[in-house]
Amino acid sequence: MAINNFIPEIWANEVMRSLEKSLVYGQVGVINRNYEGEFSQAGDTVRINQIGPVTVKAYTKNVDIDSPETLTDAQQVMTITEQDYFNFQIDDIDKAQQKPKIMAAAMAEASYAMRDEVDTFLAALYADVSASNKLGTDASAKVPNLTQGDASNIYNLIEDCGTLLSDSKVPKQGRWMIVPPWIAAMIAKDIKVSYGAAGSTIAQGAILNGFIGHIAGFDVLESHNVPNTAGAKYKVLFGTSQGITFADQINKVEPFRPEKRFADAVKGLHVYGGKVVRPECVGVMTCSKT
Repeated sequence: MAINNFIPEIWANEVMRSLEKSLVYGQVGVINRNYEGEFSQAGDTVRINQIGPVTVKAYTKNVDIDSPETLTDAQQVMTITEQDYFNFQIDDIDKAQQKPKIMAAAMAEASYAMRDEVDTFLAALYADVSASNKLGTDASAKVPNLTQGDASNIYNLIEDCGTLLSDSKVPKQGRWMIVPPWIAAMIAKDIKVSYGAAGSTIAQGAILNGFIGHIAGFDVLESHNVPNTAGAKYKVLFGTSQGITFADQINKVEPFRPEKRFADAVKGLHVYGGKVVRPECVGVMTCSKT
């Protein structure tokens, strides 16, 4: 594709669509995008307004009700902290020898690379979950197994995570959990995975990226980006989309001709940020293989 045929706005939209289709942590259903706002660089902020609780009172017939209460509000700030870029070129000779779609393929590769950066960033937000929604620690990690009836049976551990959310009064609808491949393989071997595994039961009526099964009330998803810290301690994040908000945009996509090359080049800038806005709606289970 020649530079004079390159329309930056169209390609920026294409990169965004490709990026959103491939996210696991950053997909709608796991996070929300309720507070996109306007931003252009790291350091910009998005203001998040929230309404405080509404009091429910008992009603007595023929007795005046109380005066309307004044609602309180709270404001959080999500800072756009991340800036990633891509910058590649296609030599004129290679371009002439390859299929015309080489630019589209290169842009797709760029979006997949950015996907890993975004998901890695969002996965690290496990540190901000509610303390009451933590199962296991680095010092005493859960070691899942396939022994039926054992407290550390993988199915039982997933149920324990659900209990933590229920104790925090988190709705059952739309719950998700993101596990590493080795736990995904363990789940597949557990006979209890058959319970509730029908695709039609999944939240929003659609298969989420990375979906492996609907288990103990969770849409269980698989990702290679599950954080692995403190000597193979895996941080399995779970919750609902109310817990984490995310905002991003492809700020720039610019075609250019490198001064010292006979080539078409493209560079792009992706800016984004995320925040745990309702810590009670997300939790983390610390697991270890042994």
